[in-house]
Amino acid sequence: GYLYMLSCDGRYRLTTWNGATAKLLAGWSKSSHINDGPEETNTLGVLANGNQIMLFANGAHLRTVYDDTFLTGGRFGLIICSDKTDDLVIDYDTFKLWYLD
Repeated sequence: GYLYMLSCDGRYRLTTWNGATAKLLAGWSKSSHINDGPEETNTLGVLANGNQIMLFANGAHLRTVYDDTFLTGGRFGLIICSDKTDDLVIDYDTFKLWYLD
């Protein structure tokens, strides 16, 4: 599937993951549309149509990438992890998926 990642310092990136290896599609990039730091809230969005993948944060379009890896299927999910922040707490309240015709 695709991994749309967000860091605590306001950066994002996109990779593919096939269960064994990752492929970088968009490297870590800073965005003023991402609320960074502790106690901040962000709304993330992804619009995938064919090989076009559009990334959004807080209603703003961040980037469009093109990839043919999972044209006929893949996985969609939420992953939360930390490798540098002790006692990290993340809350989420809404997770939605729409299939568009």
